[in-house]
Amino acid sequence: MSPTHRETILYGDQAQILSREEDHTHYRLPSPDGEVLLTAYPVFPGIEIIYNDVHAASCQLVRGRRPGLLEISHCREGRIEHQYGCRFCFLAPGDLSVSLRDACQGPASFPTGHYHGITVTVDPAHAPDCLSCLLEDVNVRPGLLAEKFCKESPYFAARSSAGVEHIFSQLYSVPEAVRKGYFKVKILELLLFLSVLPVSPSPVPRSYTAA
Repeated sequence: MSPTHRETILYGDQAQILSREEDHTHYRLPSPDGEVLLTAYPVFPGIEIIYNDVHAASCQLVRGRRPGLLEISHCREGRIEHQYGCRFCFLAPGDLSVSLRDACQGPASFPTGHYHGITVTVDPAHAPDCLSCLLEDVNVRPGLLAEKFCKESPYFAARSSAGVEHIFSQLYSVPEAVRKGYFKVKILELLLFLSVLPVSPSPVPRSYTAA
């Protein structure tokens, strides 16, 4: 199966489609020293939930550019590291990040040799306006989330907290019978949570500068 143009942007031109089901697609990404598997579920137009299952030290991606594309990531196990300019930013278990896809450079690395987590991709150019209408008492437009979290830096990380745990914990064990509707509810809950999450420096560094 050949990837679509959107799939090439999200997962790279070397992504292999393992299977395509009615409500999700399985991918294998190139890695020189292990296995990187993704399972992607479209939720709303322009918004997907992606489960990452990695047993490798690195993953080289050549992905298309999509200005404004947001990635909201949660680490369940292991550790993932990305480069943004001269800084290397990482997620440890329980951490949450909001980042701009276009600012990420180089391959993803996994210092512990494995990584399991969730990534929510939000393309403001294609996300429906109804997300704001359903939650009109708070401002949850994806474009404003990008301005809130990525105005000063293309990468924002928050330490593990009860709020973050509440949002993501149940996403790792969603019953198949209610998965489609449950994902929509959780996306709305996540955007609501982010709309009120304070943007302040983490007490423990989540990035370092290359020597």
